[in-house]
Amino acid sequence: MVKKLRSNPPKRDATLDTLRGIAILTMLAANLAASALREPHPFWFRFFGTWAAPLFIFLCGYLVMFTAERKHYGFSHYLQRGLLVLAIAALVDIGLWGLYPFVSVDVLYLIGLSLPAAYFFRCLPGFWQGLVIAGMFMVTPLLQSVLGYSSPPTEISLLPDGEVVGVSFGAILKHWLIDGWFPVFPWLGFSFLGAYFTKIRPFHTSFASRAHWLLSGGLFLAGTIVWASRPGPLLTRNGYSELFYPPTLGYCLVAIRLKFCCCFVS
Repeated sequence: MVKKLRSNPPKRDATLDTLRGIAILTMLAANLAASALREPHPFWFRFFGTWAAPLFIFLCGYLVMFTAERKHYGFSHYLQRGLLVLAIAALVDIGLWGLYPFVSVDVLYLIGLSLPAAYFFRCLPGFWQGLVIAGMFMVTPLLQSVLGYSSPPTEISLLPDGEVVGVSFGAILKHWLIDGWFPVFPWLGFSFLGAYFTKIRPFHTSFASRAHWLLSGGLFLAGTIVWASRPGPLLTRNGYSELFYPPTLGYCLVAIRLKFCCCFVS
């Protein structure tokens, strides 16, 4: 009797599964606040929901790099996935909200864009990857200052009697760049950060004991000081009250520090 040999399934990454669960839990709380809670929302609740988006986007970038190396997927795979996510985002805007798509740049648009972008990012040398990530976060406050930050983003109703105020191609482009719900700056930087962390996480045993804690601790201290001194307006946009409207440099530094901690939990 010939026994069938079964290859052992790859071991699941408990850390990634845990982070997915945390991201889903906090994202549900943040998204339901607009319809389920009376404003103003409690500060502790706003703080709780604030970390869902960077963690979720970080994991998207991480998994692009992870699956590309483990399963040898090419660019076409991520391009197709990205286009599919963009199509779903457009259908959600049209079918669920009754809005013209590709205008206010909700999180699905960012994820659709980040999938092929993260694949290209992984092809860069390590030095240039770090430079791109740092540049995206450092340029964000400059763009906010020069271009301004609208609250809330422009949304164009599909209904004939829907009110449209100040809509132009320039305003829509500005939403994609800096002041949509989840614009390229700085949110694409979190996706790139996730892709970058796949390189350094395998070495967490030695890296975490020295450089990791020094670097992440420094980021946390600097971010806390900058965020506390310049928290920004902390806007509530259409009932959504996370503390990243707009995302300030201090907030981004604290969020990056939390990603360092997430990356090296095993």
